[in-house]
Amino acid sequence: MRDVSKIKAIIFDLDNTLIDFMKMKTQATEAAIEAMIDAGLKIEKKKALKIINKLYKKFGIEYQKVFDEFLEEVLGEVDQKILAAGVVAYRRIKEGYVEPYPHVIPTLIELIKRGYILCIISDAPAFQAWSRLAGMKLHHFFDFVIAFEATKVRKPHELPFKLALKKLKLKPEEIMMVGDDPKRDIEGAKKLGMVTVLAKYGQIFKTKGIKADFEINDIKELLEILEKKKVEEFHRNRRMFCIKDDKLFIAKPGLPYSHKIWFKKKGWDEKTFKKIIRGFVDKNGNLYFYVGDFEVNENVKKKFFRFLPEIVKKLGLNPNAKVFGGMIKGEKGIKWQPKKFYGKVKDLISSGS
Repeated sequence: MRDVSKIKAIIFDLDNTLIDFMKMKTQATEAAIEAMIDAGLKIEKKKALKIINKLYKKFGIEYQKVFDEFLEEVLGEVDQKILAAGVVAYRRIKEGYVEPYPHVIPTLIELIKRGYILCIISDAPAFQAWSRLAGMKLHHFFDFVIAFEATKVRKPHELPFKLALKKLKLKPEEIMMVGDDPKRDIEGAKKLGMVTVLAKYGQIFKTKGIKADFEINDIKELLEILEKKKVEEFHRNRRMFCIKDDKLFIAKPGLPYSHKIWFKKKGWDEKTFKKIIRGFVDKNGNLYFYVGDFEVNENVKKKFFRFLPEIVKKLGLNPNAKVFGGMIKGEKGIKWQPKKFYGKVKDLISSGS
């Protein structure tokens, strides 16, 4: 699983990631066909839809002259009366369809609160992309949109992603790409080393062999993925130690996980976990110790203070560092509070506590 602790910016695809574009496209196209039939076009709706979908596949989903091409194929000419009826019906549905996917707005608000930079890479023309965002009242959430005109190529070409890197002034591992298309969104971002998230709730095209780092069925799941960033930062900013079999063990600096995972990696029996005195030095250089369910008893206290001089020496602690025992449980290790303050390192060592 990719590390998300370095993420500073999130790039979104627009259609079928923030807005259900294909649902809007289908409803608008069906409305256009019905209007053209009402205006005198002799064709079955099912057959007309098949022809238009074929034309979209040939010319691209954003092709503006699709109904002209359709009428040329069906009638051999463009009947302006029928064309006008179809275009008006299409626009009526399109302009009225400005609803984002569920949970998009609260998720974007929370991401901004957490300090992430948000932007978009879309194959749509710039005006269409900004129009959809403005219609959903989402245009203020994003620092920029890289649309088709910016590079003249479509995803998964590397140019749109490289332009995003340039604008953001970040490294690939500091950027997360969220999109519905494994080929266009995931493969393109993955080649440059970005963290990738497949929006399965909007996925239309299934592509074998392209695997995203994460998959989500609701955009709000992004918050759960990125919540790990806080936990990992907490762990990275501390230095773990433990006392086992009357011997001091000190973990490598910058580890993104808990004592329990550390012990498991060392091959220690999980049954002994609650018996081992463990603790850490926080980012401010203060020392914490406990056993089992974050408790401290008299035996634990005596054994810990016997090892205190060695802990201080090996971890290079400041004599004014504070020592705390026990922890009051909080949210995922972030808001935990020590139960008892024992004093400063220099005083505890000199007194032989």
